[in-house]
Amino acid sequence: MDLQRYSDHIEARRRVNDQVLQANSLVEIEAAKQVLRDWLKAHPDEQGMRDGFEQLYTIQEIIEDEDARRAAGEVIPPVRSERERILDQARDARTEAENQWAAYELWDWLRRNPADADVRKEYERFDFVLDIAEEQDAERTHESRQPVEAGQAA
Repeated sequence: MDLQRYSDHIEARRRVNDQVLQANSLVEIEAAKQVLRDWLKAHPDEQGMRDGFEQLYTIQEIIEDEDARRAAGEVIPPVRSERERILDQARDARTEAENQWAAYELWDWLRRNPADADVRKEYERFDFVLDIAEEQDAERTHESRQPVEAGQAA
């Protein structure tokens, strides 16, 4: 596969993933399922894309459950916006994995909303936090590789 075809393939795959991740209504979910089916038919070797169905079925169950609860007269509080969720996730991140995921979510939001100054500020803070974590990891790795000197307890 030449570089341009590979690049086009990756971009098309990203668009499919974006459609799956952004589906938040029953109509959007059905459309995303069809896009996934088409993708898997055209790319049967990419079975990892099947994970998108799990995401879609989970969201579909939540929507159908909320619709049933509303029909029964239950008042359901509004869902936080995607932006609020991302900022909360960033503020609550504690572990390295949580920090990395939050940084990715912030980056992805900024890719789609480049003028959002508050999210950009949070992202820059995360970039700094991740740089410090990488430095600490490098120091720990370096220290663990140091030979134990004769006479020193291990």
